[in-house]
Amino acid sequence: MTLIIKYLLLSNHRVRKAFVNKQSFYIGSRFLTNKHPYSLNMTAPEGLNLPTIFQLLTNFAPLTLAESWDNVGLLIKPVKMQLIRKVLLTIDLTDDVMQEALEEEAQMIISYHPPLFNSFKRITNQWKDRIAATCLENRIAVYSPHTSWDSVKDGLNDWLAKCFDCESIVPISPYKFLEPGRNEITHSMSIKCPTTKVDELNLILNKTSCYGLFSSLPQNEEGYHKYDILCSVKELRNYKQFLEDNQCEFEVKNQTASKETLEGCGSGRICRLKTPISLSEAVDKVKKHINLPHLRLALAVGKTEESKIRSIALVAGSGASALRDAYADLYLTGEMLHHDILAANHQLTSVILINHSDSERGFLKEVAPRLESIFQNKVVVHVSKKDKDPLITV
Repeated sequence: MTLIIKYLLLSNHRVRKAFVNKQSFYIGSRFLTNKHPYSLNMTAPEGLNLPTIFQLLTNFAPLTLAESWDNVGLLIKPVKMQLIRKVLLTIDLTDDVMQEALEEEAQMIISYHPPLFNSFKRITNQWKDRIAATCLENRIAVYSPHTSWDSVKDGLNDWLAKCFDCESIVPISPYKFLEPGRNEITHSMSIKCPTTKVDELNLILNKTSCYGLFSSLPQNEEGYHKYDILCSVKELRNYKQFLEDNQCEFEVKNQTASKETLEGCGSGRICRLKTPISLSEAVDKVKKHINLPHLRLALAVGKTEESKIRSIALVAGSGASALRDAYADLYLTGEMLHHDILAANHQLTSVILINHSDSERGFLKEVAPRLESIFQNKVVVHVSKKDKDPLITV
């Protein structure tokens, strides 16, 4: 074994680092271990292709629910896609989480916070550049749902509301249904293209301007190649014209979320409790639900910890902008600026802060089995053990 490793280290120019111990060895950016990701008693999952995973994720939480400033959807798409059998689920995609994805041999990472947000002008050895390069090198896809999971009904904010026994829960700002734009993904297509026309079809697909379009790996079948495509209304017309002119078989499905399915979605939540509780009781309920020993409380002017509350406005993450116009006895969020807290307190609203990602992370354990069900139990969803809030109370 030692000789084989030495040979690989000397012959492979793409090697970045390597180490050997009793458990594992790392070659290039691929971590190999004697602990297989699936136990001897477990059958490897059947897996799904990336287009199918994308469709199922956007059916669960349409990307149109995301805030306009957000960067959601498929952020990293490998040039050569692989079948996805394991997904790593995390709040933040850090170096430690990236290493965990390699160790777990995940083919996809769902990172709640988008690891890529600002434009790239160069790719160097900065940590986000390094993560993007490692994902591409190892053919790992990256998807970020962020505020679409906040907004969707039974999503992150509704999970946070489970801290309390509520009589009613409604969005602070209900989602306003809009018809999709010309370049938004609205349809899926299954295509059987004659082998003689594959090169022409590939040219058309590669010219697409829609950021989320991709095709599955073509599969040979009796002189045909099979594709799964996601596209906008604008692109659908172009594709249909080519397919009809070249005797291709295809099926089109509308992927646009209906107005009815988006009811109950929106930013933040306002909760009315069944019975009033004291602020100290509210603190205890939040600690138990979030599984944190400490949090921060800012009492409203003239209030004490024994003051009763009946209404709560909450936003996971950073909630100041969404909470500013919400009237409630208590604000619950991850973080707020000093002056926003003072303004709330002087409007007779107390504030509980629980750290940005600590207000979100507990949702992952709840949503992981739901995602496995959505993926038809053909994909394992692993919640990251390395993911954590960068802040601790000391």
